[in-house]
Amino acid sequence: MIVLFGNCELMLPNKIEQCRIDCNTSQLAFVKKHASDIGKEIGALYSILERIGKPNIIFDVMAGSGFSGKVFLDVFPKLKLILNDLDKKCFGVLKNNFPMCDVYNRKAEDIEISETPDLVFVDFNNFTLFRFKMGVWKLIMDRINSIHPKYYLFTDSSCYQEKFGKFDCVLYYEQLSEYLSKRYGLVIISVAMFGNAALVLTEYKIVSSITKVKSKPIHLRFRHFKGLF
Repeated sequence: MIVLFGNCELMLPNKIEQCRIDCNTSQLAFVKKHASDIGKEIGALYSILERIGKPNIIFDVMAGSGFSGKVFLDVFPKLKLILNDLDKKCFGVLKNNFPMCDVYNRKAEDIEISETPDLVFVDFNNFTLFRFKMGVWKLIMDRINSIHPKYYLFTDSSCYQEKFGKFDCVLYYEQLSEYLSKRYGLVIISVAMFGNAALVLTEYKIVSSITKVKSKPIHLRFRHFKGLF
């Protein structure tokens, strides 16, 4: 199956093992089922990338099937892209879709790269400030901090609480920025919300305010193809 979005094409095998997020759903079926949510995240990614310059190297730590990788190369065609995913099936999909890129199959907290990326992206599936204070994702955050990229972009799920009317977006991201600043010297410079999550762009510098980025969802289209992949 070929998934089309924007100027991008991503090949997904017609048969693939079950998705880790939804254990009873195949990877391809998961993409089709959540095409709207994926399109919102892709739109948010395009929007937030407008906030940075032209990076030479981007490291996508949890690259999955490669949706974000395709966006990075679409926006920055001359980019050196480094991809990693612990799932072996996703690793195979990444190798097929990104033959010119460095692709790894390791734990995010254990990976070693020889060059310092300008931007590191981590697509967490359940990051929140509360979970982070409890130690969840700490090893990965510490590892990224040791790489010390100029920008650190990650997915945050706290705005899911908006469904229950208990979430103050401005206050939360001010608190998150303050915590990241004290712990790592990182401050939030932009937030792009999509659905029940948000992309949070941070940088090693001092800023006076956080910019909320408006984004438009990207429509995913599907096309069958014949091949060995």
